[in-house]
Amino acid sequence: MNKFFGLVFFILCVWFFSITFLFWYFGLSNNLSEAGEMFGGINALFSGLALAGIIYTNWLQSKEIKENQKNIEHTMSATKHSLQGISKN
Repeated sequence: MNKFFGLVFFILCVWFFSITFLFWYFGLSNNLSEAGEMFGGINALFSGLALAGIIYTNWLQSKEIKENQKNIEHTMSATKHSLQGISKN
């Protein structure tokens, strides 16, 4: 969970410093549409990060499902051997 909060903190820092940099470098615009257009690149960055997060989450889920399937097969095999041992007695 600490990694998650660290990542969120990092993203918020990047967002804050990018806004600060854009206003410092380009200055405050009198036209609000121009000010909004300055954040187009930042929006693309966050969209890309969100997509990467979804891909990573899907990969983790796939890995976890495969591990659970192996555990279920192992449990079934152990149960089968136990039943065979009981039936022999």
